[in-house]
Amino acid sequence: MGIEPRPELAESARLALAGQAEIVTADPRHASLPACRTAVLLDVLLRLEREEQDRLLERLAAALEEGGRLILREPDAGLGGSGWPCGCGRACPVATQTALPH
Repeated sequence: MGIEPRPELAESARLALAGQAEIVTADPRHASLPACRTAVLLDVLLRLEREEQDRLLERLAAALEEGGRLILREPDAGLGGSGWPCGCGRACPVATQTALPH
């Protein structure tokens, strides 16, 4: 299941996946999170306040099955250099982490 708050991007994902996954249009801060083995966040946390980030991560940790993984991709403007263009007006390297212990 995928959660995308922007209706046009949710529809694009539905078309691209051709029924292979359910994509819901919802705010990830409040959407129902089903139990899962793997959760993927791509460029989500940067759009949330710190407290909202913490709550979402706590909810994801609770939804992950024993031994589950969180795959997280967020741009990190603090790393400097050239990289992925994020919304800050310059290219940002991407910080990737895959740890959320149970």
